[in-house]
Amino acid sequence: MTSPLRTACDLGRLLHRDQAIGALDALMRFDGFELGELLDEVTRFKRYRGVVQLRSLAPLADARAQSPQESLLRLRWHDCGLPWPECQIEVPAPHGSYFIDVGLPELLFGAEYDGADFHGETTREHDESRRDWLTTVHGWRLVVVRAENVRGPMQDVYAQLTRGFALARSGRVA
Repeated sequence: MTSPLRTACDLGRLLHRDQAIGALDALMRFDGFELGELLDEVTRFKRYRGVVQLRSLAPLADARAQSPQESLLRLRWHDCGLPWPECQIEVPAPHGSYFIDVGLPELLFGAEYDGADFHGETTREHDESRRDWLTTVHGWRLVVVRAENVRGPMQDVYAQLTRGFALARSGRVA
């Protein structure tokens, strides 16, 4: 039996980095330890197998990520060399708030992961309506990705994110 903090470090070291970032985020979210605690704990693992990966991923951990796929999207964002995004950006809406998975509020640029479980046929109309409102009323530029965009040989998330970021910085419409 290990503590959630120790488990986070072990998973951050030993899982493939695509799964490791999601595990770090989830354990932070559910156990409530702070990023500083995680970073302090990493120092205990000097010379352990996988510690280099853990050192690179631990500073990226964020308890606000709501799924492993959002964590992976944020990791891909980081791999593109883009400025570090915020998670779960709240945008006031007519009937509450909308949330953008990751993004840069100062540029009104964000990205969302549409997983099959929560963004299938039954919610597609709502998702499109919400995104249309975010783009037309608030001026957000959004990149929407799915599993095939972030995993496997045909992934194109890097191109989507860098193109969207460049357009957001220039103020041009896609």
